[in-house]
Amino acid sequence: DPSELAFACFYADCVHEVRPVTAGCRLVLIYNMMRPGVSELPQPPADNTEVDRVADLLGRWVAQGTAGGDAECPQKLVWPLEHAYTLAEMRFPTLKLADAAVGAVLLAAAQRAACEVFLAFLTIAENGSAEYVYSPRSGRGAYYAADDADFEAGEVCDRWLTLGDWQSVDGSPCLLDTLPADDAELCPPH
Repeated sequence: DPSELAFACFYADCVHEVRPVTAGCRLVLIYNMMRPGVSELPQPPADNTEVDRVADLLGRWVAQGTAGGDAECPQKLVWPLEHAYTLAEMRFPTLKLADAAVGAVLLAAAQRAACEVFLAFLTIAENGSAEYVYSPRSGRGAYYAADDADFEAGEVCDRWLTLGDWQSVDGSPCLLDTLPADDAELCPPH
């Protein structure tokens, strides 16, 4: 019955889970979307106002950081992107949707403010407690080894951010090492 058909469509590099089929059938259609020809790629609309605002903010940030070593001024600014990228596709020309627009604005604004822009993988790691959650499991008998599904995250004790696998604007690998990041460096905050 077509009215009972459910479907999902997403990029293959999105985090997803395929669960076992318990009833019915699963039909999977996998394809590559390609754009024929070598014409120029579509570009987001001109964001001159946003570029002006971001260039002004970056200029003030640079001035504040160089004017006297303000301890409150972050050493770098980190703008997390919305989409999850693989190392192979993490390049400015391959940014997707809103990320492409943000990238274009940041590149233009950074050039005006004499700042450097890179792409990097942001890793957020948390360490804390886990609480056991009892759930009866059929067919396991009286005793069984607990697995991750038997626990819920509790209080977070430690949290750290790192930036690695840096990419230059031109797509070439960057020689920067993995660097620590701080919540105060995230833009926008939180």
